[in-house]
Amino acid sequence: MKKYFLLIYFMSQCLTAQWVATNAAFPGDIKCIASSGTNIFIGAYSGGVYLSTDNGNNWSNASAGLNNTLINSIAVNNTNIYVGTYGGGVNRRSTDNGAMWEPVLSGMESNKNIYSLATIGTNVFAGTESGGAFISTNNGSNWTQIINGLTDNRVYSFAVNGGNLYAGTYYGVFHTTNQGTNWTEVSNNLNINILALAISNSKIYAGTAGGGVYLSDDNGGGWTNVINGFTNQVHLTINALAVSGSNIYAGTVLGGVYLTINNGASWSQVNTGFPNSITISSLAVIGSYLFAGSGGGSGGGGGIIWRRQLSEMQSNISVKNAIPKQWLVISAGSKTISLTNTFQGNIGTLSYTAQSSNNTIATVAIASSTLTVTPVAIGDAVITVTAIDAANNDFFAYSFPVNIGLTDVEGEAIPTEFALYQNFPNPFNPTTNIKFALPKESNVTLRIYNVLGQEVETLVNKVMPAGYHTVDFNATKLSSGMYIYRIEAGDFVQVKKMLLMK
Repeated sequence: MKKYFLLIYFMSQCLTAQWVATNAAFPGDIKCIASSGTNIFIGAYSGGVYLSTDNGNNWSNASAGLNNTLINSIAVNNTNIYVGTYGGGVNRRSTDNGAMWEPVLSGMESNKNIYSLATIGTNVFAGTESGGAFISTNNGSNWTQIINGLTDNRVYSFAVNGGNLYAGTYYGVFHTTNQGTNWTEVSNNLNINILALAISNSKIYAGTAGGGVYLSDDNGGGWTNVINGFTNQVHLTINALAVSGSNIYAGTVLGGVYLTINNGASWSQVNTGFPNSITISSLAVIGSYLFAGSGGGSGGGGGIIWRRQLSEMQSNISVKNAIPKQWLVISAGSKTISLTNTFQGNIGTLSYTAQSSNNTIATVAIASSTLTVTPVAIGDAVITVTAIDAANNDFFAYSFPVNIGLTDVEGEAIPTEFALYQNFPNPFNPTTNIKFALPKESNVTLRIYNVLGQEVETLVNKVMPAGYHTVDFNATKLSSGMYIYRIEAGDFVQVKKMLLMK
């Protein structure tokens, strides 16, 4: 009898160390989550608003009086709960009576598609699809458009840091320090659709459509793309961001939730309990839990609210010695990398697993603490190594890039200067080789043009290591004649001619 009891207890402990669905399925994707005291509100796109008063264990429909059930955003301001809808503007619900929603549209009647909401003190801000930003200083009774300096009127996200408000738009990030009286663009080199914003320790994180996460640590003066650890290009659409201390969570398309504990230097998936290929549309840290909303055919079975303890996802393991980008060539065969001193922070002995983002470019294998990377074809891949500490029930995923490059000319020393050599053979039919030299790692483009100056093919467009390289050019689809090939490597530019004779 004791053995049976212990088995059940062990199983229950294992089952709680993962994401748990708190409902069967709401009608529509869960676009937003917010809390007010012990109440948790969620918005389901095409399903209205739902309320839980017991930490997500039970939910009730709370949509009475809503103008529209296409819910995009929720914000809390003192005793008022606001929802932004698609087609119905902003609605307010007072938690004092808690029964009905009322429309609050005065001043924004023609801008009813609300994508984002935020509050600073007693002021409420609304981001619209075509009217930019609005402010209400009287609990939503009246709204004033605030677009001075806001050159993009599609406001998809807000983030608040003290009295500072940041707006994520279709083409970048804007900032105001005076409640929207004036806006300043702080996108710099960040010209991309911003779907989510979050601020942690004066660092601004921007979740984008297709570009992953960008980080600014100087109030938007400059941005760095921080996507090390994202294992699939599709996952680089970031629908939601959430902050818990210095830990940042990202809700992705078909990739579940990613976590960084080192300011974006590396990310790891924390998806235990999720179905495969799940899309997360919303995130919120409430108490000791992270809540995640899924739906829209994401593999989660409809609109589902998931819950997981924050402590389960905050690994003690970290990277001690980073693995640099690996340059491999097919002719050189496999590369072995020792993982013995790569990680730290574990209690027991680490074991490892590994995967490649593209097995058609490079494959991986693990034997004890040795990682073997085998090149398959020319291209780029990301290798993700997961360190597992069974003694502490802990794990951490770390990723680094590999480049399976063009064929190196073996036996030659590193060149001392840039060079582009005459192709061989020349004339040719239909293939020829082009050789070039790089004295240092460089961003290289090598393109072919016809005599009219029209580009006919790009052979190289990537960062490459120092050394001598050759690339094959196949002109099967081209007609006979003179062609020009041009290389750019840093400040080095050179052009040469070649003759195709069929």
